[in-house]
Amino acid sequence: MKSPRLCLVVVSAPVLMALLALAPAIYAVDQPAASSASESADDARVQIKAMAPASPAKLAAGEKFKVTIDYHNPEGRAVQIFARPFTKGVRTSGYRAHASDIYRDLHGTAEGWFEFEGASTVDEVRVEMVEVTAGGTRNVVASIALPIQAVWDRKVDSSPTAAAPAADGAPAPVSSPAPVPVALKIAEDVLRKEGVFGFPQAQATVFCDTKDLRFSVWSNGQYLYAQAILWKDDDAALGKTDDGRAAGDNSQLMLDVDADGKRTKDVDRSYLLDPWPQLTGLSYDIWLGEGSTTQILSDTHGRGAIRYVQFPDGRKVRVDSYVIPLAEIRRKTGDKIRLCYYGDSPKPALTVNSGGFDRGGRPYYSHHVPLAVYHEYVLAKGAELPLDSVPDGRKDAAPLAERQREPMPPVGAPAPEIAAKEWLHADGAPTLAALRGQVVLVEFWATWCGPCVASIPHLNALQKKFGSRPFKLLSFTQQDRGIIDAFLRRTPMEYVIGTESEATFERYGIIGIPAAFVVDKEGKISWEGHSGEPALEAAIEAALAHD
Repeated sequence: MKSPRLCLVVVSAPVLMALLALAPAIYAVDQPAASSASESADDARVQIKAMAPASPAKLAAGEKFKVTIDYHNPEGRAVQIFARPFTKGVRTSGYRAHASDIYRDLHGTAEGWFEFEGASTVDEVRVEMVEVTAGGTRNVVASIALPIQAVWDRKVDSSPTAAAPAADGAPAPVSSPAPVPVALKIAEDVLRKEGVFGFPQAQATVFCDTKDLRFSVWSNGQYLYAQAILWKDDDAALGKTDDGRAAGDNSQLMLDVDADGKRTKDVDRSYLLDPWPQLTGLSYDIWLGEGSTTQILSDTHGRGAIRYVQFPDGRKVRVDSYVIPLAEIRRKTGDKIRLCYYGDSPKPALTVNSGGFDRGGRPYYSHHVPLAVYHEYVLAKGAELPLDSVPDGRKDAAPLAERQREPMPPVGAPAPEIAAKEWLHADGAPTLAALRGQVVLVEFWATWCGPCVASIPHLNALQKKFGSRPFKLLSFTQQDRGIIDAFLRRTPMEYVIGTESEATFERYGIIGIPAAFVVDKEGKISWEGHSGEPALEAAIEAALAHD
């Protein structure tokens, strides 16, 4: 099967006892632990509420435990909350964690799963509330360091163990993928005539109606609602990409927002449903020009999901629902947009698009669909939309028990250490510690990623320009050596490549590629963005000039 897009985040068992002791305290930014805060305070803050299991003595190798955190987010920003262990001021190794979902509520509760991996010594835990901006950057808006009064060393063996029990005693879901739920039963004639999930089919514009796909669009003064029904997709099972990774049902709603028939930088975008099995629900990326887009962003105020409905005779069909706020795309009633739907399924093997594009029987991706086949649509002023009737896939449990990534480290933070199974164009295994005093470009890519491949000439040019100076370009992929060797026979890459580097993807919180980080001479991140951005060259130059 073809590869869709990329996703994935990372605290430690030895800290449990201390965290439990500190649970009643509320902490605010730059305030001592002893300070208190009321519900009416206007500062962002976090409070540890509960742990499960409660006793660290009961944790075995590979077991997981849950941290529940209450948060106060007075400005309603899109935030994530997570915690990480530190040892003598440096982030502790040997742990992994799943950060909270993205929240926008003023008050709420966030949960994270943490798993201890190896022997470790911890003396401090830092809990942070991080704002996730539309541009993909992360800004800490509330944080506190929790000192650990005692330090534990915990040895972990490699023997298999059972999952840690959840708070109610039930086993934690850590292995088998949860199937996408059948949302409801509905008669086929009702679905065809009236739509589903609050979609007003009778008032909608139908752009595609074939034996494989129906694609319809409706709008009111607040939202654009698009719904696709894939009549021949009756199975939510996962499949495999060409390089062996899990992939599932996914789709895109591609928008020519200004309806000019061209790709407009910082304006045109695509909304995505389930781009990877571990990134569920609605997300988006924005066109940056020259074959590149932003990373996948999850801070949309819209909602949507891939769901299966069941007919009375037992047959199932897939329904993809997209609800996009007009304010988010800066459009209003009466404005013209152009759009097209692309859907993909591993089982049954199926790729469809609403524009009638055909690549002569060859496999194709969303970026192959030409703008010429997009549909023109004038935003109308329809009735009120029952938003709660539209499923929100972001609330789905990720169906893969995959290793979760840290939130992306912000500019100014220490750069996480790098690792790869094999290295190409390198004498030995490089490390950031050994490269301290040089400027390092840490870049993430894959052979199946069109914008990544389009960025390679730019990266080759950067290597040529800066290679004689204290500069190192390190490029990381999750793919194996065989795939990269075959790719290099037709596409030269004149810099160091690390293969099967999942650990580095995790540490840098990579949820979309291409992605790049400039690490300065002191080992701190001075810039992050897209590998193909012209601003990357200036960022490297600035880091080299700084002593």
